[in-house]
Amino acid sequence: MRTKDTKAKAVVDDDEARHSRWTLCCLSRQTLQPPIMIDRLGQLYNKEALLEYMIRRASKSASESENEVARHIKSLKADVRQVTLHANPVKEAELGDIHYFPYACPLTQRVMNGKHKFVCLWPCGCVVSESGLRETCLAGQSKRELIQPHECPQCAQAFRPDALVGQEPRWEADVVWLYPSPATRDALLAQRMARPKRKATRQGPCTLPHTQ
Repeated sequence: MRTKDTKAKAVVDDDEARHSRWTLCCLSRQTLQPPIMIDRLGQLYNKEALLEYMIRRASKSASESENEVARHIKSLKADVRQVTLHANPVKEAELGDIHYFPYACPLTQRVMNGKHKFVCLWPCGCVVSESGLRETCLAGQSKRELIQPHECPQCAQAFRPDALVGQEPRWEADVVWLYPSPATRDALLAQRMARPKRKATRQGPCTLPHTQ
């Protein structure tokens, strides 16, 4: 049976792990600093750290722990993209929290701290809370309507929200969850590893249906 001290330490350890996940580059373990990149597993990187890793991997000097995090990234053009994160409107000094989280949803002001689901819209790179996305531009829509392109509520770039109603995660979906469940991560990683090697092809952007 765990003592009160053991339980308290477990809570502290969980809080510290959650704080690290949402505030640090998953490769360098340094504080996230723009430009910040995301992969299709929802992991966040400092761009400089990712570039340095790719150089080390090419020269076979990357560590095994680094490869465990990012070996699935084959192309910086296809497998990662730059994200737009919005600052937490509550400043660190005002909050006085040892575990301060610097980013929040621009739609709802929910803090990006692991307690709320956040998504990246891959075509534009905007990061918002899932609930904020549903509340602002997807409310009351049928599954059929969610198959159609929609405008990002932040920048108006077109994206397809169908991943929000799909039963299985898809590697090439326009909606990418940040740090999803282990089961979702494993499913996405399996899809990536099963993809045949092929030359990258240039794809046009998602566009909204033409209306007269």
